[in-house]
Amino acid sequence: MQRLTGSQQPLLTATSAGRLGRPRVGHTLATFSRRSPVGMVAALVLLMIVLVAVLAPLVAPMTPNFQHFTDPQQAPSATYVLGTDYEGRDILSRLIYGGQVSLEVAVLSVLLGTMVGSAWGVVSAYLGGKVDLLSQRMVEVVMAFPTMVLAMIFLIALGGGIWTVIMAIAITRLPFGVRVIRSVTLAIKELPYVDAARAVGASDLRIMARHIVPQCMPPSWSGDRAPGHGHCH
Repeated sequence: MQRLTGSQQPLLTATSAGRLGRPRVGHTLATFSRRSPVGMVAALVLLMIVLVAVLAPLVAPMTPNFQHFTDPQQAPSATYVLGTDYEGRDILSRLIYGGQVSLEVAVLSVLLGTMVGSAWGVVSAYLGGKVDLLSQRMVEVVMAFPTMVLAMIFLIALGGGIWTVIMAIAITRLPFGVRVIRSVTLAIKELPYVDAARAVGASDLRIMARHIVPQCMPPSWSGDRAPGHGHCH
């Protein structure tokens, strides 16, 4: 065996090379804070707001719906930090608990809109032809309406309720997901490994779910797989 001299460096193993190739979270955050201090401060503020909303039962000073009939419309004080409303309810407590509803609407509407839009884009691009043509005309109709006007139309048509708000916001995000994923799918479906999967008898649904959708995701989501690594069983 050849011995390493003082000037020679040991060879990197696969494990150590993988670790070096993946920057640590702390290093990434430090780099981000140096390059964008304003963004880092904004991220910390958003994180604090999320934690306060999630921990509302522990953080809120009072029950949000409890009515202090002797203290309606009180000004901010040591007892009521932000005062009370016309029914004597603590405004700070109601604001903290309201953050839970805001987070629920924001997260669910974005997830729903992105997931449905992505699936729509994959199917539209893969099937092509009249399906793609009709799909894109529908997307253009949705994009023709201003976002707020479109959301208001769905709220009026479907009625009130938190799920109506979530669906209305999700619909306004559909065109973004459809357009982006469709453009990626148009390139991926022409790759040789997709043709190979089709040649061995894989169904359209399996090709889309197994070979196209994972390649539309960032590498960190799809397990760092390079294009063409799909397998057809």
